[in-house]
Amino acid sequence: RFADGIKAVGGTNISDALQSALKMTAQNGRAQQIVFMTDGQPTVGQTNPDAILREARAANDARARLFVFGVGNDVNARLLDALAQENRGASDYVTPSEDIETKVGALYEKIAFPVVSDAKIDFGGLSIYDVYPPQLPDLFRGAQVTVFGRFRGDAKGKIALTGQSNRQTVRYDGAVSGVDANELPKLWATRKVGFLIDDARRSNRPLAGEVRDEIIKLSQKYGIVTPLTAALITEDQSPRWAQPFPIDGLAGAPMMRGNNGTLAESGAAGVSVSRDLNALRQGRSETVADVKTIEGKTFSLQNGVWTDSAFDPKIVGAARVVKFASQEYFELLRDAKLAKWLSVGQRVVVVWKGQVLRVEL
Repeated sequence: RFADGIKAVGGTNISDALQSALKMTAQNGRAQQIVFMTDGQPTVGQTNPDAILREARAANDARARLFVFGVGNDVNARLLDALAQENRGASDYVTPSEDIETKVGALYEKIAFPVVSDAKIDFGGLSIYDVYPPQLPDLFRGAQVTVFGRFRGDAKGKIALTGQSNRQTVRYDGAVSGVDANELPKLWATRKVGFLIDDARRSNRPLAGEVRDEIIKLSQKYGIVTPLTAALITEDQSPRWAQPFPIDGLAGAPMMRGNNGTLAESGAAGVSVSRDLNALRQGRSETVADVKTIEGKTFSLQNGVWTDSAFDPKIVGAARVVKFASQEYFELLRDAKLAKWLSVGQRVVVVWKGQVLRVEL
């Protein structure tokens, strides 16, 4: 009867709803979780997104996890994403064409059985840096968390995962071996690109300067292709931020707003940005037919030639030209790594031992 008597009148008061929910949490050592759903932008009470974030942060004394659902396209996706991330939860969106019951049911199945909270990794004596995600999420039954990072020196050692489970501190020890895995650099780079873009978005900063250059460099080197990264890479001298960016195999999206390069916050474009960023943070990008990664190198098909991303015609000298399937070509194949790179195609440009090698028909 209570639910049936509720009528949708007035505006959307996100701040007061959050404050009321956070006041009901208790610091009793148990995992506190809040599911927050909204189908609108803040129009009543506190309407400033940054102020709403500050107030939620200050009121969350119990360190409750906040899981956020945006329903429809009339939502401020940047605000909802930030609320979830700053309060150690997750955000998701239900578009008009999707089933809300399916989405909510999937979330419940995920968070109903927490296993480890406040998880941390101790890398011991290993020299690890550029780790993503910087902070581990809670671990739930049946789920897995993948961490990517870079290392200096020896890649062999011991690590430990610590956290809280059933109000007790738990520790799980493991060993790390320096096994080569060609796909790892791209997965790490994809994560890093996602976190760089996300950090700029949460701070409402434009994607410019060193951050933008780093995103473009990583995207081109490792073949990271999403509508968002493609928008940056294909940008020319004229301002096209508000236009779709068509990419083979990808649907372009008007994800940028304004000449300063800030990301869309609200509406369908804001939801698209959120979903694209979530894929990047999880290490996912589109597989494109004309981009291949082999043995740590990324090749893109340019005018019929598979070209090494490390090739820069402005700074390298003359290329060594080799005819495909010639005696010289087969002699080069004796180098195991070079042979894998040349297997990308019959016309190849690759940077090898400090020189440019060009294979032609």
